[in-house]
Amino acid sequence: MQISDNLPVTTQLKRMFIDQIILITWRNKIAPSTLNIAESKSVIEIEVISTS
Repeated sequence: MQISDNLPVTTQLKRMFIDQIILITWRNKIAPSTLNIAESKSVIEIEVISTS
């Protein structure tokens, strides 16, 4: 899955994203399994990324 797959963006904006982002690095996952908290129906987990 690509980040842009779930965004309502134009072709021009997608092209800018591809041209300007050199690297996407996965940093962490915030989830019940990593924080010892109860799971929510609205948010299951949050993926933390950095871009350069």
